[in-house]
Amino acid sequence: MGTLVVQSEKVNSYNPNLSGSFIATFIKKNKIFLFSDGRLTNTQTGVVNDSTSKVHELTRQVGMLAAGSHMPYLGSHIAEVCAHEGIVYVHGVVDITKLALEAIWRDFSERPDNRDKVEDVRIFVFVCGFDSSMTPHMYYLDNMSNPRFKPQHRILFQAGNDLEIGAISTGSGENVNPSSILTKQIESQIKTARGKYNLEEVLHLAFDSTKAELGINNNWIGGDTFIAEIEAASGFKWIAR
Repeated sequence: MGTLVVQSEKVNSYNPNLSGSFIATFIKKNKIFLFSDGRLTNTQTGVVNDSTSKVHELTRQVGMLAAGSHMPYLGSHIAEVCAHEGIVYVHGVVDITKLALEAIWRDFSERPDNRDKVEDVRIFVFVCGFDSSMTPHMYYLDNMSNPRFKPQHRILFQAGNDLEIGAISTGSGENVNPSSILTKQIESQIKTARGKYNLEEVLHLAFDSTKAELGINNNWIGGDTFIAEIEAASGFKWIAR
């Protein structure tokens, strides 16, 4: 696979001053949920937009969550490349995502007026979806990894649990673990429901409660909640957008 070319207007639209995010994925063996907050904050002016989704449909079987610096065309660009190349399943989509992130980073970091901003930039994505045998997978790619944007493949369901959680809240500090907070919120919601609950509703309530808790100390997190699901049989579907 060769070097991916990113169209110039899509590179130029990348703005490291627009940042902040709380994203989470919840994975079952036949279904994947993707959640994000809606807040986008200009770190220089403080201006806030509360209705920016960080959930992206890449193919019928794969979705992405993007946190940190805002890249408005990343999801649509990856989707276009996957459609053109006939790529549907998660492992191939991850390869395209890596190339897209590397191309954006290369063009951004090589611009003279951006070189002093590189150390402050954070880009983190989850790529979640099914392979051709309808087995779910979770990958994450991070500009802080070494090498940069190397796909990290998380092994799922090894401990016998039937729900896997992946989450990140950029700007909240190293000591904040959003996955731990989400787990406690889910357990609390299930206990309150006394065994009679709808999983989608429980996850939605747990995400919103965690979003509110994180937002107390991090005003980059907040706004609307965006949700999508990917079912092994029926594919990607928006629930709240």
